[in-house]
Amino acid sequence: MPFPFTHRRQIELCAEGKPTVSAERLLKQLERNLELEKAKHIVRRANKLSFGGGILRPVPSWNRLVAISTGRIKVVPGRGKLLVAYNLKFTQMFVFVTSGVFLFLGPFVWLQPDLSLVGKIAVLGFAWLWLFGGNFLITAFSFRSFIRKSWLALNADAQRPKAAT
Repeated sequence: MPFPFTHRRQIELCAEGKPTVSAERLLKQLERNLELEKAKHIVRRANKLSFGGGILRPVPSWNRLVAISTGRIKVVPGRGKLLVAYNLKFTQMFVFVTSGVFLFLGPFVWLQPDLSLVGKIAVLGFAWLWLFGGNFLITAFSFRSFIRKSWLALNADAQRPKAAT
């Protein structure tokens, strides 16, 4: 069951000008950026990176990896392009939000005499969708941007003329 636990995507990165950034350099940049985001257990094997994130880390709530339990990134070189495939798991956030909504908010909503059964389910469902779904969507878009910005920064450096010494 991929959703809501997993988010898989592929991005094709192409450079219009030369030189094109190598898969090796992109992996190093991504690894460095994951370290800046305070990812746990970053492991690099060949053309793959795996890492941990999650709620239970000493980082601010706006950290890009808070909603991600674990992730994998694979970079495959092609003709003048790089294919970046990534797989993000959201199990920790799913458990945290589900238990928070149903164990903490649930009893207060359930004991409201003015709400019908459908209304109670709707309130809890909306709260869960707002918390989990919102974080899921923000993280999905943010992580795609994280990869693109890593590549663009490398590409800009590669195309910048070297200063004469």
